[in-house]
Amino acid sequence: MIFNSVKKILPLIFLLTCFAVDGQNLCDTLFTLKGDTITCKITFVNEYNVFYSYKHKRNAIKDSFIPRSQLIAFRLHSPGVSVPALGENAQEVSTPVNYSENNGIIYSSNVERPPSYPGGINILYNFLENSVAVTNRDVQIYGDKVVTVAYELVILSNGKLYGASIKESCIQDFDLDLQAERLEKEIMRQICLAGSWQPGIINGEKINMNIYLPLKFKVDKNKIIISPSEYLYIFKHRKL
Repeated sequence: MIFNSVKKILPLIFLLTCFAVDGQNLCDTLFTLKGDTITCKITFVNEYNVFYSYKHKRNAIKDSFIPRSQLIAFRLHSPGVSVPALGENAQEVSTPVNYSENNGIIYSSNVERPPSYPGGINILYNFLENSVAVTNRDVQIYGDKVVTVAYELVILSNGKLYGASIKESCIQDFDLDLQAERLEKEIMRQICLAGSWQPGIINGEKINMNIYLPLKFKVDKNKIIISPSEYLYIFKHRKL
């Protein structure tokens, strides 16, 4: 009944919501089980997820994705995007519960081989330490505090990093100035510039995969010092 109603209003919603931001035409629409309607540009669809760009604050474009199991339907107008059949176990694959932690990342336990950074995770740490710009204000804010942050990354089947976000952070535990988020976001920006990964594998096939990159860092003069953070306990006791 709900699906039939959505189908009837699809053309009207499409006409009303197609617009351009930063040169991108947001002419696609997602209809979620929660009743939300998301106007966006769909960039990639696999068996389990729909990846898209949408208008964020101040007309900025932000990338995200949603499991297909959480959608009633979606309207695709963007050219060059194919839509494969929905995976049989889409719910289980897109929202895994059990996690493993190895080689500096956290990943779903049903993965045959998780994504990995070329040359090892220490190469990524070195890149971040040499690339992240630390300001005098950062030094004042952090002092000698050691901060733990967990970043969520989406690694595509071709190894490209599709997107990154901050999943967990302990800066609020230190009652730090809100400007402390600047450095966390700068680290995330540099992660996105660090190049491609080796993709994850399930059943012998390279697939798109979410992983979590936990980092522990402190500010030392004009740079950051990064070390691995064993973050598994937190993820084992919550449903992501």
